[in-house]
Amino acid sequence: MQQRLLNILRDEGVVSADRLIRELGISRATLSRLIRKAPIEVVRLGRTRAIQYGLARALPGLRFRIPVYRIDEAGELAPVGTLMALHQHWTVLEPGPELFEGLPPEVADMAPQGFIGRAFPGSHADLDLPHRIQDWSDDHVLLAVARRGEDLPGNLIVGSESAERWRDQEIRPTDRSQYPELARRALAGQQAGSSAGGEQPKFTAFVDGRHCIVKFAVAGDSPAELRWRDLLWCEAIALEVLGNAGVTTAAASIYVVGGNSFLEVERFDRIGERGRRAVLTLAGVDDPRHGLRDSWSEAAQRLVKDRLISPADGRRIRLLEAFARLIANTDRHFYNLSFFVNDTFVLAPVYDQLPMLFAPVSGQIVEREFKTPIPDELGIDVWDEATRIAQVFWERVSGDQRISHDFRQIAQSLGKK
Repeated sequence: MQQRLLNILRDEGVVSADRLIRELGISRATLSRLIRKAPIEVVRLGRTRAIQYGLARALPGLRFRIPVYRIDEAGELAPVGTLMALHQHWTVLEPGPELFEGLPPEVADMAPQGFIGRAFPGSHADLDLPHRIQDWSDDHVLLAVARRGEDLPGNLIVGSESAERWRDQEIRPTDRSQYPELARRALAGQQAGSSAGGEQPKFTAFVDGRHCIVKFAVAGDSPAELRWRDLLWCEAIALEVLGNAGVTTAAASIYVVGGNSFLEVERFDRIGERGRRAVLTLAGVDDPRHGLRDSWSEAAQRLVKDRLISPADGRRIRLLEAFARLIANTDRHFYNLSFFVNDTFVLAPVYDQLPMLFAPVSGQIVEREFKTPIPDELGIDVWDEATRIAQVFWERVSGDQRISHDFRQIAQSLGKK
């Protein structure tokens, strides 16, 4: 009988007590005895007649109960609960318990992403993770987060192994003279051809008492190398122009070292050397509730309606999407907007605003036509403001002598549209 119980939970994931009683043909008291004596941990969810049960499972190198910790702004670590993986892709957080289909949003949001994330499997080969992060399952993400998650986004540490690694981590200040070598290492850690989609290479650094993401463009005279440098300057200009227009942006500065260009963007989830702040991306906020991955503006409208963000932040997001469309920023995915986590979600400083339509592809410049966008119904009330900011952006780009002549010509033509 007990084996039948375990088989049902293993095959179906989370099952109500009433259904188990019916399928097994036993009383509630007998079900309770079977669960108490089970050789594998059976997790109880809910109360009274709404009780459900799930069967815990362990991942390689992890116990059934995975501790979860939070790092505060002063850099102090404290336990906040435990996470358990159940069969059939469910997870549960305790205390609560809180049940999730898939990973909790805060944990899913910690998954290695983008250029830096693609180096993760090679850097931690002992975990035997798929080489391409796009092939990872939730189990792979949880394994990475719980065993090598000492320096991932946000303020959570999952797993005792990651907590110990965080405790023992020595945060060494970076001198900018080291940037060329760090860039070389970052490029060496990438799979050949992994940036075919046109993503800016980057690394992390602790410089001048701040944690930063450092994007870079290497020295060189090829059209693609020139274009990446142009885009680096464009991003710095876009953030400055938005900041001057009253939008809170991530602090950013460009440095040229050894002929290479480096854009430092301060991390807003880090405070001082070891302090942290809770953040979630738009994906982490919207996916568990809606999961549509349509547009920033449509997601903002939903989140305002759900009273999860303020109407003012909803308008800012619509303004940002309008501005992004007007500067040919085609990289408007749901990981390129973030929120501070409070009683509601508060829009975090803006980052990654640049004309990605013109990014090289596989080391080549592809001629792109930029058609003047037309405002949709969610952008009409912010379109004039976004247009004024975008015009300032194109004017700044077209007149900046640090940007190549070819791209200044593109900017000049687009600024007239």
